[in-house]
Amino acid sequence: MIVVALLATTCATSARNITRCLIEVDGTTWADGPCEFNPLDEGYASFQVVEKAEPQTFAYIYVNQYDEPTHGVWNGGEGATHAHDRLGELRKDGACWVNERAKVCAWQ
Repeated sequence: MIVVALLATTCATSARNITRCLIEVDGTTWADGPCEFNPLDEGYASFQVVEKAEPQTFAYIYVNQYDEPTHGVWNGGEGATHAHDRLGELRKDGACWVNERAKVCAWQ
């Protein structure tokens, strides 16, 4: 299961340090510790959660301003440099974005 956590404010202009993030996919925890929150230019309120440990695990969450489903992608947890694996449609649950397969969370 993958969980994506979202900060309350997602429209910042620079990277924000996050105390802790969690990225779980298919029942495996790939990131659970210090990370960065980075707003993206593509889409409304979209963001990236990047683990600070090496090799880095990261996920992009695309929140659409037109009530279309939020979806996510990630780098597969193997240190890949691009987000090539789809997480599917996600729903907000507290500080996380979740579905049956994934959970992405971030807390300050």
